[in-house]
Amino acid sequence: MLEKSYAARLFYIESVKLIGSLATEGGSLAMVKTKHLVATTVLGFLLLLFSTAFAMGPTQAGINSSAAHPVFHQVPAAWSGWSQVPGGGRTNEELAAASFKGVLYLFARGTDQKIYVNTGVGWSEVPGGGRTDEGLAAKSFNNTLYLFATGTDDAIYVNSSSNGSNWSGWSQVPGGGRTPEELAAASFKGVLYLFARGTDQKIYVNSSSNGSNWSGWSEVPGGGRTPEELTATSLNGILYLFARGTDQKIYVNTSSNGSNWSGWSEVPGGGRTDEGLAATSFNSKLYLYAAGTDEAIYVNILS
Repeated sequence: MLEKSYAARLFYIESVKLIGSLATEGGSLAMVKTKHLVATTVLGFLLLLFSTAFAMGPTQAGINSSAAHPVFHQVPAAWSGWSQVPGGGRTNEELAAASFKGVLYLFARGTDQKIYVNTGVGWSEVPGGGRTDEGLAAKSFNNTLYLFATGTDDAIYVNSSSNGSNWSGWSQVPGGGRTPEELAAASFKGVLYLFARGTDQKIYVNSSSNGSNWSGWSEVPGGGRTPEELTATSLNGILYLFARGTDQKIYVNTSSNGSNWSGWSEVPGGGRTDEGLAATSFNSKLYLYAAGTDEAIYVNILS
């Protein structure tokens, strides 16, 4: 664009000189007509050149002024935008969701401490009469839907269903664990894993290969401590467990077999959070979400 502007100015100067010389020179009638034709041609070409440069100007100006007038992008077409889940439910805790036999299940703790489920047709209480002060965890495993909750007594409970309608009722997860926070559940290599923050802020795991018999609670190797809930997912044959440290940093512990663990290390990126985390794997990538100390929502991706 700068080269074209310089060329236009140079051509204009030389053309003015030419037109001036033509105007001051004498000669025959034929020569005058010839000179007039040349001048007209030059002026016409100048007008064409400047009109082209003017037409290209706004494109360059638009780029230069983008900082002063930023473009606000609309919601991508792949997203619906936010709308209220049908049924008019209310909650002041985290939700839990799971897909099971072609149906999407959404679970919530009501403002009355009862535990509710919605499959798109409205909220109904999960059978069993459970109560909780915390969020929930849900997982589909071995053709059964498992729902985990922290009781009002801080004990850890499970309710399961093989069809999404009839439920087993609430029973304590074997092992006698206690937690004041939400739980994290993950399935990995044919085993169901349940993670909890203990009342001593240590991080514990309980596992089952059939959903009925459990290993009992044991501390996840590495000596980690957390004041918040945990999150877990698997990717490429590795089980990932994430926790917010007592220093607000974000840590990860991994296992290739569910027994031997890497130990806790900080997730690269220098993130800080005052809350729990959320993780999932999708299209051969791991997505880790966190609420920043500025309350903005952040993502860190492992590929």
